[in-house]
Amino acid sequence: MRVFFIALLILALFSQRAGAEGGDLPPRGAMYRYAMGRLMLSRGDSKKALQFYRDALKADPSSSFLRSEIAALLLRLGKPQKAMDMALEAVKWDPENLDALKILGGLYSAQGKLQEAIEIYREIIGLNPRDVRAHVVLSSLYVEMKDFERAIEVLQGFLKEQPDSVMALYYLARIYSEMGKYEEALKQYRKVLELDPGMEAALLDMALIHELKGDSQKAIEIYHRLIREHPLNLRARERLGQLLIRENRLEEALQEYRLLKELDSENLRVRMTLGFILFEKGRFKEAADEFSFVLGVRPENHKVRLYLALCLIEEGKTEEGLLELEKIPPEADLFPDAMKYAAYVLQRRGDGERAIGLLKAALKRKSAPELRYFLALLYEELDRIDEAIRTIEELLQEGHKHPEYLFRLGVLYDKAGKKDRSLQMMKEVITLDPNHADALNWLGYSYAERGINLEEAERLIRRALKVRPNDGYIIDSLGWVYYKRGLYKEAFDYLMKAHQLVPNDPVITEHLGDVYLKLGNPEEALRLWKRALELGPREEDRRRIEKKLEDFLSGEKGSAHNP
Repeated sequence: MRVFFIALLILALFSQRAGAEGGDLPPRGAMYRYAMGRLMLSRGDSKKALQFYRDALKADPSSSFLRSEIAALLLRLGKPQKAMDMALEAVKWDPENLDALKILGGLYSAQGKLQEAIEIYREIIGLNPRDVRAHVVLSSLYVEMKDFERAIEVLQGFLKEQPDSVMALYYLARIYSEMGKYEEALKQYRKVLELDPGMEAALLDMALIHELKGDSQKAIEIYHRLIREHPLNLRARERLGQLLIRENRLEEALQEYRLLKELDSENLRVRMTLGFILFEKGRFKEAADEFSFVLGVRPENHKVRLYLALCLIEEGKTEEGLLELEKIPPEADLFPDAMKYAAYVLQRRGDGERAIGLLKAALKRKSAPELRYFLALLYEELDRIDEAIRTIEELLQEGHKHPEYLFRLGVLYDKAGKKDRSLQMMKEVITLDPNHADALNWLGYSYAERGINLEEAERLIRRALKVRPNDGYIIDSLGWVYYKRGLYKEAFDYLMKAHQLVPNDPVITEHLGDVYLKLGNPEEALRLWKRALELGPREEDRRRIEKKLEDFLSGEKGSAHNP
């Protein structure tokens, strides 16, 4: 009985709708079947609804209206081609069927047939010039085609007749924003807000424009206004939080993300970002709690697991942290970084052998060049130079001819006393990367140390300075070239600047002492050499500086400097 009365109600509504459109009422059989279809649709049974609609069309085969209703339902059921065919039939029976035309326009647009969609929406506007949505869609289609002038013309034409249309003004502002005409966009957004002061979308867009213009403070003010008026707008809070992070206002960002967590505690993106902020602020236990929550839902998030491991290690829970790092699988992009960090942690606490074992085991799981290179660096750190050299040589033999690998091998050859091979390797680096500042500096400084090719040495070091003009070590090298050429005043200027930039480097301090001696200031030379020893030089450098001091104090000032 209840179904019967509901069907009667739908029949009545349908009759009103048909009468309002000025069309003839369809046969009663068609009306009843259509009403039953609407009833099935209200119950969520689209397939039964479609069958009733088709039966209604059989009872009224000339109905354009029923065809447009069937087209809309087919679209809902995920059958776009059948929907288009039915909509085309509807328009054939009634060229002014707006519903069918809108379905066709949408389908053409979805298929990328923008020109066809434009023609359809022109027809719709011709039939209903006050349809703001049709104007907005037509304008959007022109934007899709990058025809911004026509897009603007469509909306401006509508606004001449309907100047207070919030929707038309809003989309006009968005077009100007898309074009990069931010001031004009802001002008239109202000008009929108005069008509609708609390419109969230307009405020969000205005804030973003100020971000793009680099006016972060203005954007923050708008976000705060939006949040005051709409405290549950999570998107505004999150965008504000992201902006505060970029501005390095972490305490304020933390407050926003804590509020976001209260409002939406299950949001993994919010919990993850909150963890990152806490991590940056050194609040590792709280950060670990957030990362653990995320991993409880998304255990495959390897970045979060890496950060959880870092938190545990920073808390002093090294073994727990290492276990988390080992959970990151070899196929993950972060696997090499995880293993490198695990090895670094072990080496830092004095367990170099375990670090080497960990890297070797990792290499069996994934043969990553960066892991093998890190193993070479670890060997170097443990003063196992021959093993470090062999490891990088194997990398090169496998075809991994990276400038950094070649440079490191050159450094290792130098440490092994293979000076000529070291220089040759640096030349190879420069061939691969002509702007490799470290290789240019190394080669130039090596020439200066030997007292050979000094003009070439200066050219190489000046090339390095073009890449890193404020690098104290490179400036020191240039000063040392001048020293070796006997140009002590010029050498002093560069060596003093290098010492100012890197005051705690023993070799730079020693060089400055050497030039002071040449310029007739032995007391300052003596002070600087003593200071160089205090700075903890390498064994080879320490012996050289001690010899200078010994010679100086024994009165052999003539031999107290490098020849």
